[in-house]
Amino acid sequence: MVKNISLIFMISFLTLFLFINYNYIIQNSEISGDEGHYLELKNNIQHGYFSKTDNPDLWHPPGYPIFLSIISIISDNINFLRLTNLILLIISFLINAKSICEISGKGYKTCLTYSFLLLPWYVDAVDFFRLHTESFSYFLISIIIYLTITNKNSNLKFILIGILSITKFLFSYVIIVVLALNWLIRKDFKFNYLIMILPIIVWFSYTYNLTNKFFYSGSSGGMQLYCMTCTNENNGEWQSTDDLLKFQDSQKIKTIINNHPNQIEFDSFMKKLSVTNIKNEPKIYLKNVLLNVGNLFHYRMSRDSFLSIIFSFKHYLILFLFFTIPISNYKNHLIIVSLIFVYLAMSLLLSSYLRFYLICTPLVVLNIYKLPTLFNNFRR
Repeated sequence: MVKNISLIFMISFLTLFLFINYNYIIQNSEISGDEGHYLELKNNIQHGYFSKTDNPDLWHPPGYPIFLSIISIISDNINFLRLTNLILLIISFLINAKSICEISGKGYKTCLTYSFLLLPWYVDAVDFFRLHTESFSYFLISIIIYLTITNKNSNLKFILIGILSITKFLFSYVIIVVLALNWLIRKDFKFNYLIMILPIIVWFSYTYNLTNKFFYSGSSGGMQLYCMTCTNENNGEWQSTDDLLKFQDSQKIKTIINNHPNQIEFDSFMKKLSVTNIKNEPKIYLKNVLLNVGNLFHYRMSRDSFLSIIFSFKHYLILFLFFTIPISNYKNHLIIVSLIFVYLAMSLLLSSYLRFYLICTPLVVLNIYKLPTLFNNFRR
């Protein structure tokens, strides 16, 4: 009876979740955030290229634009494309439930209820419904974790990790770091690891052809690092060039932009300037790295929303579970756990958002089924 009630409760909230976010998709037809650039890259791919060669545009990676170009075969309507993000989240919800079943041995109805808690249905997490990479990344990580838990089709798992590496820039470096550590510590390098790094090799070869730079993943890193090292009061949070022009060093920023119209040159200069800033004022960078913990993991409640209080409680519960996964589960799923924690650690070094962490929350399937035990122990 309790299981049926919990299932009805979960389905009711899921229906509300679908209604609210579908309504958001329909009511907000204007392009916002990075949506315009992803649509531009999608159109480029449909015309046979990713970036122009005279002034390469490598601000965003190719994984999500490729996905959009495939989905566009069905319809190019922006509301339809946004709706696919919602569909990806629902599929992820079902996959996470299967993962919980596999690791806990509990019934599927119970696991659906646990899985529901992992859905990123926070009030402020609109990037999961915009044409941004978050829903696609969340979907990929959900499948990767399921394949890891079940030990099924390791080749597909490594293919998906490779796709993730060209969907989120940072994962390309994360994979290289994790494989290097795996070799140094365990002397382990399997042949199918090559499947995982093949997309990285292809992408790095493409960017080298455009920029003559080795291991160049994209051109947004310079600005991300500069925001962490500049002396204005942004506390390491991301700011566009327009935002930076509002501060006291605006003239310097204007000069930099005018002297470096090429995106790749601008990125290189900003990286050099950031390194200089770190050398001159290391405390500012270290302070912003510490503040980034808040940017990456803190859920900001809407003061006028009662539902926000509920969502906030759920968020911090999942955050607690995320960092209390038993060591035994680390050992059993070392590669994927290492990838996620190295990714989060490296995210602290650049401008970060809550959504960067939210895509990793499917990892909590490893111990979310222990919630009843946790509450029983707390009551004692």
